[in-house]
Amino acid sequence: ALIREVVRLLSHCPSDAEVDFAKQKWRHVFLRKLQPGLSRDDRCAEICEDLVQNFILRERVPVLDYEYEAQCALDLLEPVPPAGPLGADDDKLAPIRAKEVWEYACSVFGDFVHQRSSSATNTAVVLQGQHCGGFDDDKLAELVRNTLTEFHLASASAPLRAWVFHAPQDSLAEIGQALLPLHFANVQRGPGTGRERQWRRFEMPKAQARTFVLSNGIRVCTKDTKDIYPGKLSFQAFALGGTASLNDAEGAAFSFLGSVLQASGLGLLSDLELNKVESKHSASVRLQQHWFHRGLGGSCIAAHLELLLQMICARLLGIEKNIADQPKKVDLVAFERSHRIALDGLDNTAASDAPELRFAEEIRKVFIGDKEPILRPLTKETLLQVTPELVEQLYQEAFTRDPTEFTFCFCGDFSAAGQVDDLGDLLEAYLGVLLPSKSRRGAATKRWPCLPRQLLLGFPEEPTIHTFSHDAIVPSDVPGEGKDEDEARAMVMLGHKVSTGWSPEDELNTDLDVRLACQVAQIKLIESLRTDQHLIYTVNVDHSRNSLAPFGLVFTHMSCHAERADFVVQSALAEFEAIAHSDEEGPTQASVTEACRSVSKQMAEWHKRARGNNSYWLFWLLDAWKRYASGPGAGIAAVRQSQQAAVAWVDDNVERVADAELFGMRVEDSLARTPQVFRSIFKQRSALVMLPELKTKL
Repeated sequence: ALIREVVRLLSHCPSDAEVDFAKQKWRHVFLRKLQPGLSRDDRCAEICEDLVQNFILRERVPVLDYEYEAQCALDLLEPVPPAGPLGADDDKLAPIRAKEVWEYACSVFGDFVHQRSSSATNTAVVLQGQHCGGFDDDKLAELVRNTLTEFHLASASAPLRAWVFHAPQDSLAEIGQALLPLHFANVQRGPGTGRERQWRRFEMPKAQARTFVLSNGIRVCTKDTKDIYPGKLSFQAFALGGTASLNDAEGAAFSFLGSVLQASGLGLLSDLELNKVESKHSASVRLQQHWFHRGLGGSCIAAHLELLLQMICARLLGIEKNIADQPKKVDLVAFERSHRIALDGLDNTAASDAPELRFAEEIRKVFIGDKEPILRPLTKETLLQVTPELVEQLYQEAFTRDPTEFTFCFCGDFSAAGQVDDLGDLLEAYLGVLLPSKSRRGAATKRWPCLPRQLLLGFPEEPTIHTFSHDAIVPSDVPGEGKDEDEARAMVMLGHKVSTGWSPEDELNTDLDVRLACQVAQIKLIESLRTDQHLIYTVNVDHSRNSLAPFGLVFTHMSCHAERADFVVQSALAEFEAIAHSDEEGPTQASVTEACRSVSKQMAEWHKRARGNNSYWLFWLLDAWKRYASGPGAGIAAVRQSQQAAVAWVDDNVERVADAELFGMRVEDSLARTPQVFRSIFKQRSALVMLPELKTKL
């Protein structure tokens, strides 16, 4: 009956009356979700979810805020007016008409009906409900294939995938058994089992946190933030070694490793069952990639901490179904889908003539270069080298080979989790039993180095200015409106390479020095080039550095009239030069001092907000442990002699960032060093200017 209805819809355009009848339901849904009883987050999440699931996602509704999106949806769901003028309200979207529904359905299902010889090769059917116990996957596939053949939509031999989705039970124990079919039965925790004494706990009084060292050596840092994150928990984990250690094909495979594994299920759960568990119990775990480390991250309702730990273990064990010695296999259909999406993305980018894309590519060439695989753009030739076997190999080597390489940080409401007193026992029961894979135990690997390495940037050795042109694009649809200004607009990017060789001892101060220098520079450029001289339209100065990277880049992005581009570049560099010498008597000294005062006030307000944000606490703790793990200095080597010393070192580092008084003192010290920072950073520079083509009236 479902297939028959799809065929009818595609063969005959529905009437406006049919579509208006369907709209009544959706109007009721949207109006209900705008009721005052729902919180802002609930309304925003539900409305966005409904928008995504409907064809209005085709850029018809701009993403601004939940109230605007809801109103746009209500406009689209208005009944179709009778023939005649629609009125003068240009802000309202025209109601959806039956023809639009039909055209959208054809664009989605057209190949399913018209390309009969091959359409079923990508057909997936899902059966879900309370009364599907009489079906299994093969029986459902046979039923659907026979129906397609009856309607002459596919041959009897066409490949077809079908699932019968049996919703997981409400019992978390049954879900745990499905996630950890071999391990779950062996989980023993609680008084008298003996496991509760196999972990150690170290207090971190300055950060008001604690670190558990489990029997297998895994460190788990926890901080109770129930006052700022009530009823919820989130975590991050890392192990040294990331995509900077991979070649081109491996880097490409790693880029969609997370999505492929998510679509391959977890433990005994299929991808559909896993998504249902995540949605119903608000718990999820995702893989993460970075240049110099790899990681996991996720969150859950505090009461479901044990489920979150089960998901983490299942992801790090990576077994295939219930076969202990069989590594996890990726779903071939999921791999093909991710592979195809990546290839289509490259084709779309290559076909685009957007000047912003060209500008971004020129920035990469000039400031980054392609001397390292991680710095090179993804190509179709590289993507075609990626295989399911390579994805599986990377997963095993990066995550399941030795889970004890990971350090975990949890922040949230542990009192709501009911795990204040026996948290160590729970962590030991799951994370404490993770061990290196038997097949790789003791085997050396060169893929994941212990320390971040220098990368060969293509940054010019000498100060240079690069200029290139693009075809002028006038975005305005209104004749004459904004045309001259847009055709004359130029984009300017100044790049400055930050000196390398940072160590954990001075990394915090160096990062803060550069960050504050960027804010001072932006204030001065706005004041001088925009307010006083009216030379630029927009300006933004920012600092970019990958986590653990021994180098960074400072970018100054401006837009201006094309005829003034050269003068803008020279004026900006002159302004930087003046700031570099502002510690000397001169006209710039007072204005830089005032800018520093403004930045100090901004940073104090930012830090106050950050201390009330769970994510900042999580990252502060995690970054301190990353600095400890990656530090080559003698100071780090000394504290590695004991777990207590390591925890104390991390505690001190978190305090330097999180304590308001210490942070304020560091800000004042950094601002006092502003001229020296400019002298050291803004010497090595390069400028990139994008101008309109000469064929314009300029």
